Order: sequence, then structure tokens, then C-alpha cells
Amino acid sequence: MAISYAWEKFFSAVDYAASSCASVQERLASAYIFNIIHVRSEDVPAELWKRIEKLTAAVTKVPARGDEGTVQATTSQMSSDDASKWLSEIVSIFNDIVQEYAAFRKNRFGSG
Repeated sequence: MAISYAWEKFFSAVDYAASSCASVQERLASAYIFNIIHVRSEDVPAELWKRIEKLTAAVTKVPARGDEGTVQATTSQMSSDDASKWLSEIVSIFNDIVQEYAAFRKNRFGSG
């Protein structure tokens, strides 16, 4: 398991979402496309992977049109409330990844 990779990708997603001036829909799309999409099932515990799969399903519901991908097609049709809900879920998943990463580091390097 590469929890450190998942930590890095979710940190980048949260950092971008918090600091961007783009719409909430655009922030969700970019956070997913440029970071979260790269996290694999072997990078996180199974319960976190299930939540990531649910997020993936939510941001890929609408078929791509023209040169836009499914994520952009989907998030562009989301309400601000729905997009905000999914951004909050990204933050929540990141929080759980932080806890897993801390436990990993403690087990690997000790507490002191």
C-alpha cells in the first residue's frame, strides 16, 4: 500500500480546491482529474477505496461531449451544492488518509 502517494494526491486536491478562484464545479473537476484519478486501490485501505469509487461514480455519470471528458461533462452539470458536497467528501477522505498515513509512519519509524 502506498498511503504516502494517496496522501500526496489528496493533499494536492484539497490545496487546489481551497486556493483556486474557479467555480466549485471546476475546482471539483480539476481536483479529481489532476490528482485523485491517479490514486489506485492498492494505495489505500479497502474502506477508503470504496469511498473513492463512490466519488468516481458521482463525477463520471454524464457521457463526454466533444472534446471534454466525462468528469468535466458531469461536474459542469452539477449544482453548486452538489459539487460542494463532493469537495467536502474529498476533504473527509483526505482526513482519513492523514490518519492512516500517521499510523503507517508510526509503525515504520516509531513514535520518537
